[in-house]
Amino acid sequence: MDHLRLILIILGVVLIAGIYLWGTLRRRRPARGERERDRDMDAPFLERFELPHGDPDSERIDPLMEPGDELAGRSPEEGEPPELREEVPGAGLRAPGESAPLAGERKLTEQEFTEPLGQERSAAEPSEASPERALGPPEYSGHELIVALTVMARPGRRLGGGELKHAFEAEGLRYGEMGIFHHYGERGERTIRPVFSAANVLKPGTLDVGQLETFSTPGILLFAQVPGELEGHTSFETMLSVGRRLAGRLDAILCDDARNILTNQSINHLRERIADFERRQMLRMH
Repeated sequence: MDHLRLILIILGVVLIAGIYLWGTLRRRRPARGERERDRDMDAPFLERFELPHGDPDSERIDPLMEPGDELAGRSPEEGEPPELREEVPGAGLRAPGESAPLAGERKLTEQEFTEPLGQERSAAEPSEASPERALGPPEYSGHELIVALTVMARPGRRLGGGELKHAFEAEGLRYGEMGIFHHYGERGERTIRPVFSAANVLKPGTLDVGQLETFSTPGILLFAQVPGELEGHTSFETMLSVGRRLAGRLDAILCDDARNILTNQSINHLRERIADFERRQMLRMH
């Protein structure tokens, strides 16, 4: 009996030690994830998201979207969440003389519609068009946060430059620095610097205003920086509201930065992420 009691005691101690060790390991895993996320936040901004300031080949953005793969993971046939639909006068209308792309229609290449006005190709530059490449989702950058949404064309369609220009003008986006469009706030909240900006979802991101009538794209990228001209949540809500209206005007689909259809859950996640980032900033200041 004494031997049996001793064996049971030893087994009990081993079991308790095993449970304790397992719990300790589980607690360490999230902590390690937090450290990795902090390292991501300290990564240089231009390594994660960069708009053109020279040679496009020097940009460090990985291609994330192949031609014809405009939406990631979900199909618009599944239906957009009803709560995200917003009726906009003129929704789905195209600019005069503009029609939907036909099957087999040649798509203008990134190189053809992102060259700055007045810039000529050098003789040594290859004439072959490079494959279309998508901007990766913007992320943390040191002490700033880049929050992004995308407005993607429906399957089999592309967004024409003409309809983009009309939609941007209707929503108060103005062409400016970096060859992209900028929004300076809603009425009563006008700012000197952009609240958020709109770029081509394809690398290098430019939207050449002189060639807008002659190109098409699978989508546009909306992105805001926190901290910015307005408080983080205000900038995001402004961008979200304009993004919804742009999607309505373009008969397109409002998506997250990974080109998944935007849901209330993903919206709330972005709101929480902004609030968490601003809390972190407050702690850094104290």
